Amino acid sequence: MNQARILSVALAMALLCESPAIVFSKNETKIVRIEGHVATADDTPLMDVTVRIWRAGKVSDQVLTDGTGHFALTLEKGVHVDALTFDPPDTRFYGPAFVDNLSGKHDQQINLVLFDPQHFKSILRRATDKSNVDLSPIRRQLSAITRIVEIENGMALNSDSDPLRYRQYVHRMRSDDAMFGRDEAAETDGYLEAFETYLERQSQLRGGKPDEKREYPSSTTPEF
Repeated sequence: MNQARILSVALAMALLCESPAIVFSKNETKIVRIEGHVATADDTPLMDVTVRIWRAGKVSDQVLTDGTGHFALTLEKGVHVDALTFDPPDTRFYGPAFVDNLSGKHDQQINLVLFDPQHFKSILRRATDKSNVDLSPIRRQLSAITRIVEIENGMALNSDSDPLRYRQYVHRMRSDDAMFGRDEAAETDGYLEAFETYLERQSQLRGGKPDEKREYPSSTTPEF
């Protein structure tokens, strides 16, 4: 009887190891999930934001946020993710964002805020009249645009990858009063103007139609 029981247990274990459920479980451990939410500064969910996973200079996967601002992406477990980029459906009214150097071996939960240009314009206006106003949020937003322009450099040029899609957003960040205000505000406004030219130049270099009324002195990001 003991030998019969041992054989029975051994047979059951062998069948269990070949079970599809067990095989699925093993495969499941090879998948990494990246998910989260995208919203505005007042916590309004943003729909149709394009979320892209970049790996080895290419888009590994992409998805649009749903009506609650939620997104979920999966990728094979392995090397790190170069970047996760967030591109709003209308770049005139909201700016992009990115997250660099994500682990490719662990699940990620990422919740981000995308800002409208008025948020930065109000900062610039305060700096026009007051000293010690923190202008670093403007620099960070332009760094996000620069990062996305750089990482998209290998993509075919179209309306979804043309650097010019951010020009109007940057223009809306500017303040008419800044050029007559304190030095730091005037310098920042001048930098924003130079950044518009940078976007036009990048578009031209990638095959976009240039604005013949403007000059393109440099293809590099203007110094802040």
